[in-house]
Amino acid sequence: MDFADCINRIRSQMRDPGVDLLLGIIEGGHFMKKRIAVMVLSDFKSIGNAMVILPWKGKGTLVVSPPWDVERAAEHAAPMQAVGADDVVNTLADYLARSPVLPARVGTAGLASMPWPVEERATRLLRGEARAMERAVFGGARRKTAEQIAKARRAVEIAERGYELLLGVARPGVREDELAVKLKSYMKTLGAEDNFLMLCAGSHNRAVQPSSGRRLEPATSYWLKLRRATEDRWRRFAARL
Repeated sequence: MDFADCINRIRSQMRDPGVDLLLGIIEGGHFMKKRIAVMVLSDFKSIGNAMVILPWKGKGTLVVSPPWDVERAAEHAAPMQAVGADDVVNTLADYLARSPVLPARVGTAGLASMPWPVEERATRLLRGEARAMERAVFGGARRKTAEQIAKARRAVEIAERGYELLLGVARPGVREDELAVKLKSYMKTLGAEDNFLMLCAGSHNRAVQPSSGRRLEPATSYWLKLRRATEDRWRRFAARL
């Protein structure tokens, strides 16, 4: 299964409810447990507000902000037109002016999670008649593509190698923050793009916490949570040493 197969599955879910245009939208916040329609529909991780405009037939459009991020979108996103914009709702209004679609035949995914000013303007533009299509979008993408699986495996490999490094360098007297910086730097050399690293020591910690200047002590529990991003694929690795 490849990305085109995923989009075709989602488009097949647009037929029964009579949806001619599907909108995926994100405000730029990315969290491990957050489902992001823009990433599902474009395979692109935005840094600001973004929207995918996907007609039932034909080429889709990826709208990204800030506008200067359009070059990265054109290079890394799925095959669709990339457009830079200061305001994704204004760009949607321009699109609908050129290619009119009845609001009742528009589906949305992610709109409810947008900041209120953006959601309110988009809802008003669609006269409050657009349909929520989260189930179709995320259900259609439930089966991962071969490329997504390969990225996930690479992310896990990096996390495991980081853990191996930690076992080799963690010693009594080493400061938590020094250990965390060494671990993060090493994993970035392996290809990790981002890190959600929390490492803490001491029996006083009931759960993982951000690192501090506390020094590691003998016979003490050390909590570690690694979350690696490799080409937009997150994988978490948690352990107690």
